[in-house]
Order: sequence, then C-alpha cells, then structure tokens
Amino acid sequence: MASNKMKVITCILCEEPYDLGRHEPVALPACGHTFCRWCLMQMSLENAVLRCPTCRTVHNGPPPEDLARNFALLSCIEDLADNKVCT
Repeated sequence: MASNKMKVITCILCEEPYDLGRHEPVALPACGHTFCRWCLMQMSLENAVLRCPTCRTVHNGPPPEDLARNFALLSCIEDLADNKVCT
C-alpha cells in the first residue's frame, strides 16, 4: 500500500518547513550549506561572527537578509509536493 505522507524538507536548525516567507532557504556562499533565512538572521544577531552550523566555516559575505534564495531547493520542494523526482 502506498503511503500518503507528504514529504517535507525542513531547516535543520528550527525544523520548520522551508517556504517563501520567513523560512525561505538560503545557502551560505562559502560552504553551500542551506538554512532558513530566519535562523541565519537570529544567529547573526547573537554572534559577532556568523559560522556555518554544519561545518563551522566563517561567513564573510552579505548579511543573511541579503543572501539569495536557494531556488534549486525550492524547485525540489515543489517537485516533491507534486510527487515528481527532483530535477
């Protein structure tokens, strides 16, 4: 029997599903790891130096509010919602 569970891709920090609002996915340019913009903004407010939570690479680029959306991940999320294979 096929499962009707919808697959959801979430930010590994806050565990909220990625979306086009508060939790839009953005990649850190130095390492490519993706988190939601909200989590990165909170981290940058709390720390003098923003480090990737996964690999600890220092982020010296634009502030989180200016990072580009991770369109590849958003496309994959849309494909999963439509029961397609991510392309």
